[in-house]
Amino acid sequence: MEKQERPHLKYWDRLCALQPYSFFLSDPPGVKRVPDKTGQWIERHKAQEIMDAAQVEIGELRSALNAMLTHMGMDEDEWNKPTFDQARRALTQ
Repeated sequence: MEKQERPHLKYWDRLCALQPYSFFLSDPPGVKRVPDKTGQWIERHKAQEIMDAAQVEIGELRSALNAMLTHMGMDEDEWNKPTFDQARRALTQ
């Protein structure tokens, strides 16, 4: 099956692509980390890098939306007011 492009889910897809690990008790006594598909653990540093990139993009998009509201909001009328209101609500969240 061919992999689909999902630009709206790129950060989620990158997180899901991280190698999962399981941990088992080993002999001699200790814990062994094993890469497998059923593990519930991922490397925190790699996950944080992905989330940092997502936060940067979110910040840039919020800035662009705010600039758009500032510059285009002067032309607000009853027809486009719902769209501007939706954008304003998104910025307050």
